[in-house]
Amino acid sequence: MKQLLYAFLLIPLLLHAQENPDRKYLEGAVPEVDGKIVFSRTLETPGLDKAHVFQRLLQWGNERFDTERSKVAYHDAGKGEIAIVGEDYLVFSNTALSLDRSLMKYRVLIACDNHSSTLRLTGIRYEYEVSYQREPEKYKAEEWITDKYALNKSKTKLTRISGKFRKATIDFAEEIFDSAAKALGATSGQAAASIPMTPLTPATKQETPAQAPEAGFVALQSDKIPETIARMLSGNAVQAHIPDGGTSDSDIAWKGIGNLLGKEICSISIAQESPVYQTLGDNDRYRLYFYPTGKSADETWLIIECRKQGETPENGRATLIGEITRVWMK
Repeated sequence: MKQLLYAFLLIPLLLHAQENPDRKYLEGAVPEVDGKIVFSRTLETPGLDKAHVFQRLLQWGNERFDTERSKVAYHDAGKGEIAIVGEDYLVFSNTALSLDRSLMKYRVLIACDNHSSTLRLTGIRYEYEVSYQREPEKYKAEEWITDKYALNKSKTKLTRISGKFRKATIDFAEEIFDSAAKALGATSGQAAASIPMTPLTPATKQETPAQAPEAGFVALQSDKIPETIARMLSGNAVQAHIPDGGTSDSDIAWKGIGNLLGKEICSISIAQESPVYQTLGDNDRYRLYFYPTGKSADETWLIIECRKQGETPENGRATLIGEITRVWMK
């Protein structure tokens, strides 16, 4: 009888031991909005109006992100908006013989309101140094830590490599949100319990009409650029423009068209000191103007609009990879 009683008493302990310690990192733990990874949390602060919420979060941002590469990049008290660019190391293991870590670049976007604020962690990219390579491996979070890439087929386990990135990124997001909550007067425990980290509700995507940026151009299908036209591009000069920004650069080298994960993409080489390069963030749009070599940009005959998807460094320059979103030809 005693043995039976002990067996019943041990059941809860056995069930607890069998519980997956990685359960919180499994299916649905990484929120996606319109194809982008966006961690978010709304912090309720009933005793603070918009001005005080903004003031406290701006002070928190300036104190928490206070290096040359991690800082408050923009703030507007009237709109209650704060934008932070950051770089931190995710440490996977640290022993006397080895240090396994990755640099993570990201953005924190904050919207303040009366009695509440919403924080978003997005634009996440990784630079992972591997001992046998001279250059670090670079990954975008959308193609590295989603359910598709970081979980096994049955969604019950983390994969060995990308899984550790997923786990560390989720922990980092929670630490950032808890830190902001504490700055507003809430404890980390209260913030985590009463205001869970959930995906944003996707907004209805509203693309502006594909109106030609120059008179006399007609639209082509962005995913079906004729092969004859694609071959002609390498013999032309090319200029990069930021739409509506007035920024352009002619020191561009065309590298070609291809396909990446089902998307039609193109690549260019650009100097890292270029104002166009320094202006572009992930998923920002830019346009490429093609015109005959030796002529001026006034003789542009083809325009390709792209959305930045990634980059790789190359001796003071960078190869930009952009998803082709629109094409116009004269």
